[in-house]
Amino acid sequence: MTKLLISLFLVLFITTGPIFSRETDKADSRTDMTLPRHEFEVGIGAPINSFFFLEGLSTALGIALTAGLVYDDLDIRPAPVWYADYQYRFNKTISLGGSLDYTRIRKYAYQSEELRGDFSTNYYQIAIETNITYYRRQKFQMYGTAGLGIGIGQKYERLHDERQTFVIPNFHLTLLGLSFGQRFGGFLEIGTGYKGLLSCGIRGSF
Repeated sequence: MTKLLISLFLVLFITTGPIFSRETDKADSRTDMTLPRHEFEVGIGAPINSFFFLEGLSTALGIALTAGLVYDDLDIRPAPVWYADYQYRFNKTISLGGSLDYTRIRKYAYQSEELRGDFSTNYYQIAIETNITYYRRQKFQMYGTAGLGIGIGQKYERLHDERQTFVIPNFHLTLLGLSFGQRFGGFLEIGTGYKGLLSCGIRGSF
């Protein structure tokens, strides 16, 4: 599924980019718009994200490796991802920057319906991201984003007072991003990865 989404993302850029770029150049030349170089975003992402899947995968592997002797069922309660982004825009199409991301996931593990584990994991992450704008008007933009991140997970198990710190790689692809406003406005993104299937927030540029 991920390979299919990546393929569609690349096809969209390749087939529509040149067309939208030509239209954008004409529109920008008519309005004599000054291109802002620095862009900031603060957003919130849906709970269904790559942190949630990583947490579920690690637990499923634990159940499989121990043949269910430690616990045989789990209840994962994901939370939204909060993030702050910065992008430096090189031209009307390409920008490069980074993202700081945070989420907290609760997980309860059971053995024969008895609570055996009460986990709380804080994820702190830094990521590098590139943004490609393929349609631009003064107060509306369409874009896609690709990001790679390194996260630190801090897990605490309350029943046995156990702590664990670990490092995980992560990724994100924004398949469709919509930005509203000129110097200040909002955005809505549909994608897959650490920001979730759907994210939104506010943005500013200068």
